[in-house]
Amino acid sequence: MMLREVLSGGPHLSEEVLPEFLAVFARIRKLIADGVRDGSFRSVDPLLTHLSIVGSLVFFFATHLSASASRPREDPVAARRPRRTSGTLVS
Repeated sequence: MMLREVLSGGPHLSEEVLPEFLAVFARIRKLIADGVRDGSFRSVDPLLTHLSIVGSLVFFFATHLSASASRPREDPVAARRPRRTSGTLVS
């Protein structure tokens, strides 16, 4: 979605969002350039790298937040504790 928006010139990005988007891109581009210069990274396309990193993060946080909001939190230890049922231990 973001790639399509960027490649189409960003018609749905508001004037408030665009500077933030560009600031994140500039920071990632600088990180890549610094890494290429000092030998930590190989030369890559900054836009494609930005879209890959940010796209993965957006997907992770969007699915993580929606998944955790839609199901109740479980106590991982409680599931392993033996339960008592009518005086008998049940695993």
